[in-house]
Amino acid sequence: MEISDETWQIVKDNAEQAMRLRTVIPAPVRQDAGYRISAINGDSIEVSLESGGESRKINRRYFNSRMRLIDENSGSIGRAEFNDHKGKSVAKMTAFVYLHPHVSWAGGKNEFIRTIMLGTDADEGVATTRSQLQREQRAILIRRGQQRFRDSLLRQYQNRCCVTGTTIINVLQAAHIRPFYDGGPDLVENGLLLRSDIHDLFDLDEIVIDPKTLTIYFNPPLDKDPTYAQFHNKQLPGTLSGTYPSRVYLEYRWARRPWKVENGE
Repeated sequence: MEISDETWQIVKDNAEQAMRLRTVIPAPVRQDAGYRISAINGDSIEVSLESGGESRKINRRYFNSRMRLIDENSGSIGRAEFNDHKGKSVAKMTAFVYLHPHVSWAGGKNEFIRTIMLGTDADEGVATTRSQLQREQRAILIRRGQQRFRDSLLRQYQNRCCVTGTTIINVLQAAHIRPFYDGGPDLVENGLLLRSDIHDLFDLDEIVIDPKTLTIYFNPPLDKDPTYAQFHNKQLPGTLSGTYPSRVYLEYRWARRPWKVENGE
């Protein structure tokens, strides 16, 4: 199956974001080893170990050849078989799975590479309609994008909620400052890593952030609630790279707040 122009653009967008954020892509087996996107030149993407060393190049032709290989194996192929061909490279394989929106790891210890199957309902035996297929495909792209968005925020905020400081990863969520439905991108500059209840309150505009001072405010009576009062008037922390969310997105959110902030403009 040839990779479509739309899918290839997603691959390149993912690569550009990974390079910009210096995302570490974990190796399929060794979790102590990782790779980075080190360069992008036209349709050529370079991958190298996090620790440095020689880089490997992947391009659209590589993606096409790997997808054909997976298709020839009914949509699932073991790591060894995937790499037992010309151009063998764990770095290339790892980047391929991370960047391609329709591919994921499967099996215990990431033993297989598989395509995300779209098409028929195996239980009902009813063919998926074209409109249903398109909706499902869009949903998959959104989920994969959200996962990368969350991974980027986890890294940049060092697995810590921006408001509460919570470090329990299972309750940390990626929040958009400018909502996704309103054109907000899946970028660290437009994101906050928030505990699930804080995320809900933020989406409801019960929590706002002053774009000038980066002060966090809770809407009364939450500012006096024992659970949240300790976080009221607290300053938003910076990221691992020393940056903060984009002021443009914070100003957008601040301007639409439905309540007046005491001591705020």
